[in-house]
Amino acid sequence: MVISLDGASVDDGALVPFDDVDGLVASFTDLFGTAPDESTVDGPYDSAYTAYDWASVRALVADTRATLTISAEAPGVVFTTEQGIALGSARAEALAAGAEDDWDENGDGIADYLRIGMREVPGTQSLTTPGAVGIEYLTLKITDDVVSSVSTGGNDFSDI
Repeated sequence: MVISLDGASVDDGALVPFDDVDGLVASFTDLFGTAPDESTVDGPYDSAYTAYDWASVRALVADTRATLTISAEAPGVVFTTEQGIALGSARAEALAAGAEDDWDENGDGIADYLRIGMREVPGTQSLTTPGAVGIEYLTLKITDDVVSSVSTGGNDFSDI
């Protein structure tokens, strides 16, 4: 399965966009052969999200758009970014594929999160680079120098 900024595609099939929540849930249900656990998750500012959880994937839906977090491979399923980065890829591979440092969670001077697939979003303003257009990207969590999760929905123009 290939994960992009716009959606997910299975076996080189059609892209299922993140704003097609029903299609996305159906695709993952078909892929895993099981329906997700569904729950409500409290968000910031008294908001609520619907969470769809499979063993290795969580889809969070706010309004009419889903974001994904992939934290483990599933039997027979390999998740990759459009740049070819998968769970288990080395930090060096991600950087060679165009990833950039994003956030050093533990303050040791080495980014624990990388961003990849960056693209500008017209009509937005970056909160991290004043005067620049905002960008969106996939977030790669790095644990012990390898990619341990991939998340969609990363950007530098929206606050919590």
